[in-house]
Amino acid sequence: MSEMIGWQFECANTTCLPFSTATVSNIRQCRINCLAQVQCKAVSFHQSTSECELFANISNGNINMLANAVIITMIVIDTTQTPLDKYAIANTSSVFKVDLLVHNIIVHLIIIDHHIHFVIVGTKLSNYLLENVNAHKKCKCHHIKIHHHTQLNTTVKKIAENLQNYKNLFWMGELCIGTPPQCFNVNFDTGSSDLWIPSMTCNSISCSHFTHRFDASKSSTYKNLTNKTMFEITYGDASSVSGYIGIDTVLINGLAIQNQRFAQIISAQGFDDPINSRMDGICGLGFKSISNSHMLPLIFMLWYQDLIDQPIVSFWLDPDPKHKRGGEIMFGGVDPKYFEGDMIFVNVTQQQKLAWQIRLDGIYAGNLNLCDGGCEALIDSGTSWILGSYTGIRRFQELVPDLSIPSSFSMGYIDCSRASSLPNLTFVIGGERLTLTSTQYVYSMENPSNNEIVCSPALIKIDAVAENGKPLWVLGDTFMSHYYTSFDLRKRRIGFAKSISISK
Repeated sequence: MSEMIGWQFECANTTCLPFSTATVSNIRQCRINCLAQVQCKAVSFHQSTSECELFANISNGNINMLANAVIITMIVIDTTQTPLDKYAIANTSSVFKVDLLVHNIIVHLIIIDHHIHFVIVGTKLSNYLLENVNAHKKCKCHHIKIHHHTQLNTTVKKIAENLQNYKNLFWMGELCIGTPPQCFNVNFDTGSSDLWIPSMTCNSISCSHFTHRFDASKSSTYKNLTNKTMFEITYGDASSVSGYIGIDTVLINGLAIQNQRFAQIISAQGFDDPINSRMDGICGLGFKSISNSHMLPLIFMLWYQDLIDQPIVSFWLDPDPKHKRGGEIMFGGVDPKYFEGDMIFVNVTQQQKLAWQIRLDGIYAGNLNLCDGGCEALIDSGTSWILGSYTGIRRFQELVPDLSIPSSFSMGYIDCSRASSLPNLTFVIGGERLTLTSTQYVYSMENPSNNEIVCSPALIKIDAVAENGKPLWVLGDTFMSHYYTSFDLRKRRIGFAKSISISK
């Protein structure tokens, strides 16, 4: 039987052996128990006994999911695939298909012992469901019930968190862990998938620069993993952290996420810069496939625990650090008041090891294409600038004869009176042209050699190539602060729309 995340399967006890059994109040709690166990791949919940079983693997021997009348419901928790819609039923050789996104009606499938129950809103699909189930040759269930609910709950579940803009270098938001909550300023990073904060036991020099540190002994809901799983990660700027994984309640804007795994850092390198000292940790918002700890990212936990409607995270980044409110991160959808026009959507191109990577049809400095033949780009909220290929950035620098370039990796400096003469940068994404003017990608800063104020384009060379051989760029906060950006984990796509500037 093929594994699919996010929907209910059946499995005979003779071929699926649980590694753990517990009594819980409902199937949601059973699923949460599974998320807290790194080896757990699926769960079963017995309605009559309230028994929750956790499974490390799923037998391929049960081809027919609905054939055995004494089977139990199984929910597949985790594979490398993105979750299916919670209200869609997969079309396989042994399950009929109901495409509820087309019919726009919510349908829940519940299998209890010998019975299949559909709970639907409205009557439109009643005959459709009965015809499909009764016609299905392999379904030997004794009874089928359809329950009708005439009222549809239209409440949209989304969570908004304010962000602080620190000198256009990074944007931070508050995240709290434990009971009572201990709060931290974290960078919400689409370029990684792990959540970490510094521990009270961290003694490295970099840890002394963090403003807040986590004390597990003061949280009544904290749990240690039995094998004390270690964690380490190195980022693109060569900074690194290491520690061990724990489990606790995480709060975002007061909303509690139960049994979230996170890393407590006991050693850190590269975070002793005064810039980084403003930040207490990183919350990764990428796919699980790039998680160093194999923990389920926070965005998925929000969705699995029904705290948000969709596994979508969206960013509005205010480019003016003088404003008190530096931006907003929205979990569960988009916030239309921060963008204008329609969003354009492009699918991610990295399908094997999923990342927020898309195709760029072109990058133009004026009329000069900086990536002939197309490029790939990571859309990364954890990167301050725009990182580009050596060839592309060199072409740009040749357009600006007054640009002083002290080193091969430097962005270069120019007299601020000349900054407005730099060409526009246009990124061709999904057939649309998304443009940054020179005032949007050039920043004033202090020249470290003589302390004079100079202007610098936020472009840095990197030596990176995508798996398909195309040059790899990184569009960081310089780009995202002018284009509202929405990351859809279920549909594996990114949406862009022109940001609205709000002066506050």
